[in-house]
Amino acid sequence: MTEKSFAKDFFLELMKDSQHLRASYQAERERWMSSLEVEGREETLFEFEMLLRGLDRYFNPHLLTSAGEPNLMAREFSGHLAVLRDTLNRGVHLSRLLIAPSAESGFLFRQYLEGQIADDRARAKLMSDLLEQRGPEQSLFLLRSGFVAVRGLVDALLKLDRAPYSVFNDLGVLLERELAHNKYFRPSVAFDFRPEYDRIGSVRVLDLLRKIEPERVSRLLAVAFLALFRLLRYFRFVPTPPTPAPRRTILVVALVRSEAMSLASFLQSDLAAKLVAAGGNPDMVERMKAAGATLSAALDGAKSLFAHDPPIAREALDAAREALSASCKVAVGQLASTLDPTLDAHELFDPAARAQGSVRLRRDLWVFKKLVERASSAVSAASGGPAATEATISVKHLKDFGGYFRDVSYQLLRYGDQDPFDKFLDVVSGIGGGFASSPARQRRLAEDLAHFERLLGKTLAAVERRKDLVTVAFDEPEAKAVLQKYLAA
Repeated sequence: MTEKSFAKDFFLELMKDSQHLRASYQAERERWMSSLEVEGREETLFEFEMLLRGLDRYFNPHLLTSAGEPNLMAREFSGHLAVLRDTLNRGVHLSRLLIAPSAESGFLFRQYLEGQIADDRARAKLMSDLLEQRGPEQSLFLLRSGFVAVRGLVDALLKLDRAPYSVFNDLGVLLERELAHNKYFRPSVAFDFRPEYDRIGSVRVLDLLRKIEPERVSRLLAVAFLALFRLLRYFRFVPTPPTPAPRRTILVVALVRSEAMSLASFLQSDLAAKLVAAGGNPDMVERMKAAGATLSAALDGAKSLFAHDPPIAREALDAAREALSASCKVAVGQLASTLDPTLDAHELFDPAARAQGSVRLRRDLWVFKKLVERASSAVSAASGGPAATEATISVKHLKDFGGYFRDVSYQLLRYGDQDPFDKFLDVVSGIGGGFASSPARQRRLAEDLAHFERLLGKTLAAVERRKDLVTVAFDEPEAKAVLQKYLAA
């Protein structure tokens, strides 16, 4: 597997292959995301789109029933309407966080004008302009307006003595159409991955994946891992005691149930068959099927949650959370053991492993910075002879480490930090051996190195402030050993 194909191209191409958004819309989303100045923007966007997926799935009658229960028409749906209202409230709040204040003011003023203008032609022009959805922020505002309108209907319905299934289903039709017509925030399907926030949350798994040949086998395994780690990420929004569980928690569990059902079937049939065709060994195929069976078994235990109208008893919610979460971790372990039979699946999820990604990223950024400092100094001083040779060697060390960094640590960066790393790693991988003989090329390279050295310093400082590193001391001897390994090479 080539240096570039596994890390940047491997994961981004895999995700783009999975996306059902038009490429132009996805590109605009990525530009908008890069310019968004919101603390924790990746997590905010993930939660928002998780709720969109939940709303898209929540009205599926098969998710609201368990075997042998009475007809849906006989049930009371006031509790489900309360879940819906809480979800819409949260969606409205998150959408406000994702729209820049200047754009928000413009949208609100336009909305005010719509209510003030008497001429229907002028009103229609304002409305049609917004419906064009000329960018992600317009799409967000349009979606939020729809949520506010549906929330008003839900408020009125909650005042009635009874809410039958037909009313709940009609609201579902309205919301599903609202979501389906959105250009930039259409709910993704189970295996539609987004580079903004989808990650394989284990350094050990990333290390193992990069060694798998052929590449088409590692791509199939990566799809399974990405889907499982997304399910595990959903559980961040299903709080454990003593934290109170908001009403929308049941919608998140319904989403987990929906995507886990799809994933279980996918692992046992489609993906297993593709793995055989790609040259995967029989043990890989059997373990993939076993991972699907693990998910299926846990899903049977979660059915009873949906046999009654919310609110759900906290004990039942906690039991379903633990069973589903545990099954996802077991499935990850089953797949990981196909890559390394000696692997203890428990070590992937123990407390130390959760911080391992940040620990590894901090170490590798420190090493990267040291290598860039050495290369910057050598390139700036190169003027022929031994100095030019030293510069060439320093750049070679940097290129070697850059190849490793793409494969693992790059995946641990936050989405907003990846773009400048993309650009610099492309510069480094494209450096030829004759740069020292061209003063202009040498000067440009020295400028690029100095710029990236400053960027590495800022990124390293930001990583050191992560919560999971507060109590973890920096292991400088280990970092120096890694640095020496690349210098010796």
